[in-house]
Amino acid sequence: MPVRDRNDMLIRWRWLRLIGYTILLCSALVRSPSASPPFAAEMERLAEILGSLQFLTELCEDEPAPWRDEMEALIALAEPDEVWRLRLIDRFNLGYSSFAIVYRLCTAAAALAITHYRDEEADIAVGIAARFGAAAAPVALSLEADR
Repeated sequence: MPVRDRNDMLIRWRWLRLIGYTILLCSALVRSPSASPPFAAEMERLAEILGSLQFLTELCEDEPAPWRDEMEALIALAEPDEVWRLRLIDRFNLGYSSFAIVYRLCTAAAALAITHYRDEEADIAVGIAARFGAAAAPVALSLEADR
């Protein structure tokens, strides 16, 4: 894996970790079992993107795809109730199966989709951290120091 890709992966992992810590901190505020957390829509979209990246990375790249593990880690940090946990899993599976239906071989369009979804995943990570990250400021500083 080229150094740039490895650095990109580390940066993305740090953002996902930041999101996870943000979710963990925010979920303490949102403990009503019937209410979705305020960041539920963003997390559900992120789950769908991670599912898409899981399939596309397995299809197009030689490296093992880390996206399923990252999704499991985010779910573990969010400590969702059973309904929201199942929604997140469903969205991950939807992202995965949406591409599995269409692609059997890695094409230029599939490779472009990987780039697009990695960018969108990073944008969502930044958005969640910015919107819900007031409680995660120490974590953000810690991640910045790791660079």
